[in-house]
Amino acid sequence: MTKYDWASLEALMQPRGIAVVGASPDAGKYPGKVIKNLGKSGFPGKIYPINPKYDEIFGYRTYKSVRDLPGPADVALLLIGAKNILGMLDDLIAIGTRTAIIYASGMAEASEAGVELQEQIAAKARAGGIRLLGPNTLGAINRDNGTWLSGAAVLGRETLIEGPLSMVTQSGGIMGSFLDRAMAHGIGFSKAIATGNEADINVADCVGYFAQDEATKAIAVFAESIRDIPKFTAACRLAADNGKPIVLMKTGRSERGKRVTQGHTAALIGNDDAYEALFADLGVIRVESLDDLFLIPNGIINLPRPKGKRVGVISASGGLAGLSADICDRVGITMATFSDATDAEVKELQTGYGSCFNPLDITGQVVTSETWWQVRHMHELLLKDPNVDVVVSGQAAGQYAEQTGIDLVEMAKAADKPLIPFWTGRDVNAGGLRRLRDANLPVFEQADAAFRAVKASVDYAAFLRERDTAESGKAVDTNFARGAVTMDAFPLTKTDVVVSLAEVEIVTLSLTPDDQVGPFLTFADADGSRRHGLIPWNSRQADMLAKRFVGENDSRRDVVRELIAKLAEIAITANLPTKAVLAFGRNGEPLRADFAQGNASDDA
Repeated sequence: MTKYDWASLEALMQPRGIAVVGASPDAGKYPGKVIKNLGKSGFPGKIYPINPKYDEIFGYRTYKSVRDLPGPADVALLLIGAKNILGMLDDLIAIGTRTAIIYASGMAEASEAGVELQEQIAAKARAGGIRLLGPNTLGAINRDNGTWLSGAAVLGRETLIEGPLSMVTQSGGIMGSFLDRAMAHGIGFSKAIATGNEADINVADCVGYFAQDEATKAIAVFAESIRDIPKFTAACRLAADNGKPIVLMKTGRSERGKRVTQGHTAALIGNDDAYEALFADLGVIRVESLDDLFLIPNGIINLPRPKGKRVGVISASGGLAGLSADICDRVGITMATFSDATDAEVKELQTGYGSCFNPLDITGQVVTSETWWQVRHMHELLLKDPNVDVVVSGQAAGQYAEQTGIDLVEMAKAADKPLIPFWTGRDVNAGGLRRLRDANLPVFEQADAAFRAVKASVDYAAFLRERDTAESGKAVDTNFARGAVTMDAFPLTKTDVVVSLAEVEIVTLSLTPDDQVGPFLTFADADGSRRHGLIPWNSRQADMLAKRFVGENDSRRDVVRELIAKLAEIAITANLPTKAVLAFGRNGEPLRADFAQGNASDDA
């Protein structure tokens, strides 16, 4: 197995000295903003502005050349034009600089000439032992030690909130937006890196670095492509080993999105279904919202890990209860059935109003000073119910907002399961919201965001529980016959029952070879949903994949598991695109399986 030097980013994130090449005294220009931010950050090391036109910039002695520096410059900030970088690298190699940041654009993303220049720069840096960040980057930020190597506007905030979340993005603009929006929600960060064109340092390097960084507890990724799949896989596995969730947003799903992305950072996009399979196997949580990039990891790392997937919802609003039910169904959340003890006590408390159905509507009738204790008590009933693994509280608390916040914080801290509130008010409920955020209790302002976080938290906990056994199991049989697959290769119980089409469910399972990620499977269910996974290498992985595709208790699971194993054998021996179409009866009994090779389309 290849070993990667994740610590090679230490010079970038923990430098002793910083050379600012092309520094400017004009704080309105990007080179001036960079050095101004460094001066504000409290960086404890040495700052060396380099510009032959000046003797001093912002109070720092300024040098004519990097060769004149009196001490080490572990990182050089190259705030100069692209055409001047090759020559500057010679000087940096001579003084032993370990990392350089190239902010300039106009290279691989711009033209063939730019591609050639970027390759020349990367080759020279590699030969001289220098790691490169960029080109076309906004830089890097280590909030913890004042290494602010960026002119990002977000660094102009009065306060940068400290937190255990670190972020890597190929887009500099996204880095600033992400940090600003996260802190607006009271969520702080530790480190952020914008990789740009990735002439050298890439997303995988940064994920690996964060995975072994003690200050980082969760990792957010905004990616346009994954350039080094083996390194990315190793980095994600290291993060999982250390219990650090990775939440990722990736562009390039649509054809138009792919074209835009390729023009931005010269990224190679790849097959999105293949990426889905890769992320699922690595436990990477893929999201579609920029806010989910910080809301979901913040929830996972600040709450107890769910022991199961059964969710109980409680609300003092019938409207929020109904909304919650719809969202849970849409995102695939398993709703808990309350225990008999919970059911009996709730019914006693709610005589004449409310319901004991999940979601539990306690109604506004209990939101009075005399009956307020019932609100807390019914939360506590769900928290101690053995049939409930996660509790979600939908709040529109009004005049009792602050007391609600106090109670939720106290109950969450005492509970051994997650208690997740979503808070629908703004100014009227500000006191309660402040109580929750001051206590670092994850809180969501939209119900759908809360339930997406619940689903992600439950799925990630299940992934961690199962991954330790995924490597065990009988290896896939590679003696499976090569060539065309026939019905004899996958016998089903014969049936003479005649059924109507209304009583038949058609699903497909497709094997698709992929040069970047490797062969993967796509399961298209009868309801139109699609799930993906890399091919399994042993029986245990095949079993886990079947559970991901159809669910743990689905009657189709055994048949799907067997078919997964057959397609894995084909991937190992022949690696031909293969599609299986399966027909199941209304009770999940297998009726027929047909196969085709040479076309991986999964349209039923």
